[in-house]
Amino acid sequence: MHKLIPARNGLAAAYRLFKRGVAIRTLVETELAKPDGIRVPTDLDKQVRAYLADHPDVPWDAAVARIAGWTKR
Repeated sequence: MHKLIPARNGLAAAYRLFKRGVAIRTLVETELAKPDGIRVPTDLDKQVRAYLADHPDVPWDAAVARIAGWTKR
């Protein structure tokens, strides 16, 4: 069986992509190892209900993501 190997610039692009993935994984692991110190709003349930009242087609977890600033919708 003969393996197809991309040209030099294709290999370089793949290498860069994998190296960025390693850097991102390291950043995420480092951040997740820290105590989060994230304060959850005491009225989160109220905020979720209000968001869902205005956006009834949105799942509850998407509402939480929006309230947390994960999405900009």
